[in-house]
This record gives sequence, structure tokens and C-alpha cells, in this order.
Amino acid sequence: MKKVTVSLGTMLLMIAFVFYSAGAFLVNAYKLTQCDWETPIKCEAVHALGLVVPPLSLITVWSDDDTQP
Repeated sequence: MKKVTVSLGTMLLMIAFVFYSAGAFLVNAYKLTQCDWETPIKCEAVHALGLVVPPLSLITVWSDDDTQP
């Protein structure tokens, strides 16, 4: 059986990705709470989709429709 080794740089990159993913998920949840919940529901739909499908949260977190209070 071959032993798999991972370099320090690769390990740090993976750790950074995990923290970015968790942060994006949390920021996306916060932005969902800041939507106005009126009709057009684009903001709500985008951020809710990011919470239901967590990999999409990496993209939907950058959506800045009507999240201003």
C-alpha cells in the first residue's frame, strides 16, 4: 500500500478553503435575514438557495440585491 503525503502548502490551502466555506455560509445566512421579504423575492431566493445547497453559498454570498436595511 502506497503512503500518501500532503505538503504543508496543500494542507494550509485546504484549511483556508474550509474556513472560507464556513464563513460564506454564515454570511449568506445573515444576508438572508437582512432581506426585505417583499415582492420581488430575488434576494430571498438567492440566499435561501445558498443555504439549502451549501456549495452554492460560495457564489450566492456575493449577491448584494436589497440587503441594505
